Amino acid sequence: MIYSVIPYPVVNYYTRVNNLEKGKDTEIEKSRVFIGDGGIYTSVMLGNLGYMNMTVGFVPDDVGRFIEEALTENGCSTGFIKVKGNGSDCVNIMLDGVKPTNLTGKGITVTKKDIEHLYGKLDFLTKGDTLILTGKIPSGFPKDYYTDILKTFADREIDIVIDTENDCFKECLTYDPFLVRTDKDGIEKHFETTLKDASSAAWYAGKLVEEGAQNVIVYLGAEGTVLVSKDGKAFHSPAPKGNVVNTIGARESLAAGFIAGYLDSEGDLYYAFNMGLAASNATAFTEGIATAENVRALM
Repeated sequence: MIYSVIPYPVVNYYTRVNNLEKGKDTEIEKSRVFIGDGGIYTSVMLGNLGYMNMTVGFVPDDVGRFIEEALTENGCSTGFIKVKGNGSDCVNIMLDGVKPTNLTGKGITVTKKDIEHLYGKLDFLTKGDTLILTGKIPSGFPKDYYTDILKTFADREIDIVIDTENDCFKECLTYDPFLVRTDKDGIEKHFETTLKDASSAAWYAGKLVEEGAQNVIVYLGAEGTVLVSKDGKAFHSPAPKGNVVNTIGARESLAAGFIAGYLDSEGDLYYAFNMGLAASNATAFTEGIATAENVRALM
C-alpha cells in the first residue's frame, strides 16, 4: 500500500484575466476551482497509473466534507483528520494575467493530540509499503513534523519518499529514503551553492546519495531533469518540447510516475525515470493531472 502524507489540502480558485488594473473592475476570462497540494497531485497521478493509495493529513471541519468529496471524485482514498479551524484559511487565489500572482491562506494549526491521531492512521504501515512525505510544512505545524513521523515508522522496512518543498530532507536522509525528489532551489539551499548546469546538479545529487538517499531526482526547469542512484547510475533528460498549458502538479507527477514505473518494471531505474518524465510532461501539456493514456503516449 502507498500512503501519502500531507499537512493539509487546499482549495485553489484559479482565475485568468486579460488585463488587471488596480482600482478597476476586471472581467474574468476563465476560472476553475480544484483541490490541491503537492501530495494531492501525487496521489491523483498514482491512482491514474493504477496504484491505489491513501492520502492522510488534516482538514478544517467546516470544509472537510467538500474537500474529501472532491478528492474521491478524482479517485483518491482519503484518511483525513478533521481539526478546528477556518476553512477560508485553506483557500488559495491564483491570479493568472499580466503577471501571475498567488494569494495563499495562512493555513491551520494542529495540536499534539491531532498528530497522535495521524499516527493512528499510519499504524497500518507494514513491510514493503511506501510512505510519501509531501508538501510544505506550514507555520502552524511543528518544524520536526516529518522527521518525527520517520522516527516513529522508519523501522517497519518501508520505502520512504521525500517530495517536499522544505529543505527538510537534510534530517530525513538519515532514514535511508528510497527517493528524494527536489529541484534547483532545494539543492542550492542544502549545499549553499549555485548550480551551473545539469552536470553540477548530478554531482550534488550524488552527494545526497552519499548522505543516505538511494535515488535522487532533481528537477531543473529549462535544464531538464537528472536522476542519480546509489549504484552509480545517472541519467539526464533535457526539458520537454511542447505546448505547456499547465505546470500545476507537474513536479509531483514526476515523483508519482517514477514510483509507478519502478513498481511496474520491478526495479528498472531507467524505465522508472522515463515514466516519471512522461507523467510530468503529460501533466504540463494538459489541464489538470494527466491520464494514464496521456502518460504512456509519451513513453
